[in-house]
Amino acid sequence: MKRHAKIASVLVVVAGVMLTTSALALYYTASPFLPPPVPYFGPSQPFTFESTALTNAGIASVYFYNLKHLPGTNITYGTNGSGNYWDIFDSTLTGTANITFTNGTTWNDATLTAQGSTTVTVMGGYSPGATGGWTTSLSILNWPAAQVTWGTNTFPPIYIQCPAAPGQTTVQQEGQGYVISSSFYITPEISLDDSSWTTADQSGNMTLESNQPPGIPGLPTLSEWGLIVLALLLVIVGTLFLLRHRRMVPETAGGA
Repeated sequence: MKRHAKIASVLVVVAGVMLTTSALALYYTASPFLPPPVPYFGPSQPFTFESTALTNAGIASVYFYNLKHLPGTNITYGTNGSGNYWDIFDSTLTGTANITFTNGTTWNDATLTAQGSTTVTVMGGYSPGATGGWTTSLSILNWPAAQVTWGTNTFPPIYIQCPAAPGQTTVQQEGQGYVISSSFYITPEISLDDSSWTTADQSGNMTLESNQPPGIPGLPTLSEWGLIVLALLLVIVGTLFLLRHRRMVPETAGGA
């Protein structure tokens, strides 16, 4: 019986450790302004640009991928006459570009960097600090002179824009904090002269890096929930072993 008691004690200790490492911790103490100032990442497939305007400039095709959009902290915000909330802020777009020229030359894995002003509109009476779900819209208009570099080569400036990209943002209260999910469905456009624009052949989501801003651990994943359930089962089994052992000890002593 002593052996069973030791096993039960070990089960309870192991379960306690598992529950401690799986527990939720720090959250925002107040709902943050939207959009949250964290990176948004583009889809896995590239955005492809092909047009007569590009061909006339000696470019067969342009591919953008590995896109990352980081909102800045210099934010102007307010509401319009329709009760919609808006933010205007500086932000940075980085990524990778492949460029194929009409002469057969190809630049692979070139570096893309762009900066400019971004406007996000939150529809339907949002106010900072509120929880719920909102339809949103993101607009990037004629960002000037995006730089594309490939080794020591620099591509002529490319203008980038993405007008009125629809999105969805949700703010949920979890415990004493808040968890956010957010994405925008974008169809980017590029131009070599800020006049003739080429629209990407694809559209895709720019998605929040995770379901919460930095410093906020997410809700448990499916595997983490499994660990939590297993830990609870170990606690129950260990406790039952201990209770059974305590009841049987007096009986053993009385019959000796």
